[in-house]
Amino acid sequence: MSDHTLTVSSQPHALGATVIGVRGELDQHTAPQLHDALADAPFTPGGRVILDLAALHYCDSTGITALIAAYQLADRSGARLTLAGPREDLMRLFSVLGIDQLFVVQPTVEEAVASEGHH
Repeated sequence: MSDHTLTVSSQPHALGATVIGVRGELDQHTAPQLHDALADAPFTPGGRVILDLAALHYCDSTGITALIAAYQLADRSGARLTLAGPREDLMRLFSVLGIDQLFVVQPTVEEAVASEGHH
């Protein structure tokens, strides 16, 4: 049985992006933690936010909704949102749901930072 653990950490990257690390399980019990971190992120015109999903092991529909909310927040504010390192099963789920085109996805945080710098 799941213990519904999620760790969310936010840190500025040397090249100007804010990296929000999401580790564990993103579900109805833990999504508020991500919402809180997103509320503090620099979703401002020209702001750069990277969600590091490499250690996200489980994501249910509530978690998907939280990721879509992050996309909408970035879109409304003129910020750039990139997902870094999502697992293949999460990307398959995005594709099945038809939301894979919403997100800019990079394999690693470093590649996300590098690509963000060239827009």
